[in-house]
Amino acid sequence: MRRPEFQLRYRLWLAVYLCPPMPDTMFHPTRPLPYGGQNITEADVAAVTASLHADYLTQGPTVAEFEKQFAAYVGARCSAASDACAAAWAAQSAVILSYSAL
Repeated sequence: MRRPEFQLRYRLWLAVYLCPPMPDTMFHPTRPLPYGGQNITEADVAAVTASLHADYLTQGPTVAEFEKQFAAYVGARCSAASDACAAAWAAQSAVILSYSAL
């Protein structure tokens, strides 16, 4: 078995000599990071405005229609919308655990 300090020196050598240097055009501390633009149409704005003026803001027919269209788009039997990544991750984990218990 190799000594830990040898392994560390070997990893540092790999990082220094085998990784190509990052070009100056990719990142510079005084330049802002490049940002992609949006493609928001008037139809998108109208759909958001209609949702904001609807009786249901977080659930309701608009969300149900989105879930249905999303499931069809990805080829799934169903889908579920979530308001946050953590909530979606927790729901996914619960589903995976319930199937693994079968």
